[in-house]
Amino acid sequence: MVHFKQTAVNKVLALTAEQWGITVADLIGPRRTGAIAQARQASMAICYWNGFGKSKDVAAAHNRDNHATVLHACNAVDSDTRHNATYKAKVMAITASL
Repeated sequence: MVHFKQTAVNKVLALTAEQWGITVADLIGPRRTGAIAQARQASMAICYWNGFGKSKDVAAAHNRDNHATVLHACNAVDSDTRHNATYKAKVMAITASL
């Protein structure tokens, strides 16, 4: 991954962790509790939508093996932002900070 893109992904990870009140280690770690999974999906979707890498690169940056995880995250975030105003506000705040 190009240095610019890796820096941008790291910024998204940091902003997402701050927004959800968790650590970056939680985002890239193996735990799948509700809040961590939701934050991880948001982070992956934001990275992918902003062109910070191909789906396989975004998955690798989040310590995931499968590019389909990123595509699933994009669909989940799209759906969740339509139905949950608080969630949408968090995703928009992260995107606005980039």
